[in-house]
Amino acid sequence: MDAAKALNRNSFLAFSALVLQQIALRHNQDIYFNSPIPADLCATKQTVNAQFDAIAPNGFDNIKGPVIFEFKYTQKSISHDTLQSTINSVYKKTMQLTFLELTVVLVTNSSYSSTISVGEDSCKKTSHKNCVDFKIWDRNTINRWAAQYPIDYSNVQNAGANSAAIESEQNITEADFYAKSQSNLEAIKRVIECDDNFAFVLGAGVSINPGAKSWDQLLEYFTDELKKKNIINDDGRLKKKIGGSSIITAQLCKELYPKEQDYYWAIHQGLYEGRKAINQDFALYHIAEISKQCVSKAHFRIITYNYDNYLESYMKDIGITANSLFDSHSGINDQLSVYHVHGYLPEVKFKTHIRAEHQKSIYLTEEDYNSLYNNPYSWQISSQLSFFRENTCLFVGCSLADPNIRRLLEMTGKEGRIHYAILTRDNMNTKDLITASNHFHRMGIEVIWVNNYAEITPKLCYLQN
Repeated sequence: MDAAKALNRNSFLAFSALVLQQIALRHNQDIYFNSPIPADLCATKQTVNAQFDAIAPNGFDNIKGPVIFEFKYTQKSISHDTLQSTINSVYKKTMQLTFLELTVVLVTNSSYSSTISVGEDSCKKTSHKNCVDFKIWDRNTINRWAAQYPIDYSNVQNAGANSAAIESEQNITEADFYAKSQSNLEAIKRVIECDDNFAFVLGAGVSINPGAKSWDQLLEYFTDELKKKNIINDDGRLKKKIGGSSIITAQLCKELYPKEQDYYWAIHQGLYEGRKAINQDFALYHIAEISKQCVSKAHFRIITYNYDNYLESYMKDIGITANSLFDSHSGINDQLSVYHVHGYLPEVKFKTHIRAEHQKSIYLTEEDYNSLYNNPYSWQISSQLSFFRENTCLFVGCSLADPNIRRLLEMTGKEGRIHYAILTRDNMNTKDLITASNHFHRMGIEVIWVNNYAEITPKLCYLQN
């Protein structure tokens, strides 16, 4: 199979970048894509706008010294003149660098002529004293990468949209998914260690072990309470008749509770009546530990879609004071910020102790979500958009099924930032895993697959410094 031939321009660029990133991660090497040349690497000591497709300043794989990458896509066999012109153009840009020795790698989906070179005359004309070693990685390299990184190849080919992708998918194994998940784990570990813009995005899954009911369990708790009070009879028929979705069911429950305060107390009890002692085996403990590692970073933040204060409790246990933000009046300070964008209901002893501002912050029903996501200027929406645009996020305990969250990810996806998510595979076979991976890739999400929820904790433990 000629995998290189099947790639269009966008998939070639994406695939090349994905592979180079993984190779760099495997060797603990830095690589930067489409960014201005930093001032400390420039002969003028000023940042210049001239860009390379990628630059690895401290070596790449077994190539020592700085390495510059230029991507060249063509639908035809690349001509001598075209390739010579490309090489000369890259060569001239290297004059701005301080490196005395560097390697330039031209990555192309085509074949090339072995006679390509930069002659001595070009060096004399530019007065360039750097020693530049040129390498060309052509379609043979791309085809080898497609065999070595089949999931990435499938992802960029939009879920097997053509025969080449379909053929490659037939050869994807369980071992490939394990290797890809490990590679993604290494990628987010490096982000945590080196990037100020790392952020957590937490869903209901992280609060279940500490004692909170799941979303479905909470709704069942609501309806059971209403049946006990003889307010409803057959909740199954009733829920089906009014629409059956979780937020519609929540809307109905809120409408039927005799007192609004009883409704919020029911939420509170669903969150806390099963509360367990702090446990180092729970995912939340390791999220708190990673947060402690990142707390001094300028742009580290946490978004949670949960109403409970379990995270804050775990942080307090290891010496972190968090600032819980739950509405537009919440003040940001120099403490770690935890954004409760769907509301915040901390634990209290009695229902009369629930504060009005906490009640008002809760978004659970159909009416609540319509009000929230129809207001593009709300602090909740702007906060999420800011996270997804400015941070590399790790989603934990999130199913990524919420249409509102997906819409915000789509809005920010054009920025090109990649996020990561730990997701359970739920006994899916490799064929369905491929489809799911392709789907999330199009959303800008790289997946760390685990067999079950119990495997999330070891992954988080590995991410700790």
